[in-house]
Amino acid sequence: MNDVTPTDKILGIEKSKYLKICYMLVLVAVGYWVLSNLLDLVGIAMPVRPLFGFIGLVGVGLSAAAMLGFRDDFSDMENTHFLFLVLFFIACLLANTFFGLIFGTLGVIGTLLMVALSVVEAFLLYAGYTLWQEKLAVTKDALIESIKALMDKFQKKA
Repeated sequence: MNDVTPTDKILGIEKSKYLKICYMLVLVAVGYWVLSNLLDLVGIAMPVRPLFGFIGLVGVGLSAAAMLGFRDDFSDMENTHFLFLVLFFIACLLANTFFGLIFGTLGVIGTLLMVALSVVEAFLLYAGYTLWQEKLAVTKDALIESIKALMDKFQKKA
């Protein structure tokens, strides 16, 4: 029998899994964006870009809904992550549009720059996700420390 009561759910999703689902949806979309940009370098166009954009948008929409409509149902730490995801999406949308217009005229160099931008975006999002895994709120200092820790981790593996 299911032990989850209706009050333990937000929009049909268990509260304990809600933020993880938001992060996973956005991480999948950003990961696909990185892969798609890398394949653009060799001339392979990925046909399902809009689908993965929609998946990311669902994650951001769930985050916005939690932040605006269900704020009291989540902890302050979780609310900082919802805000991070929404602001992250807005910043990425603006950056990708702006730099896409500029870099789009530069051919292969422009594609390389878009790959670099998408990798930075994925790295930043993953840093926020690691903060959530460590049960830490997203603050400027915590995000910087998370980025430093991830960079150290990657450098040790290399």
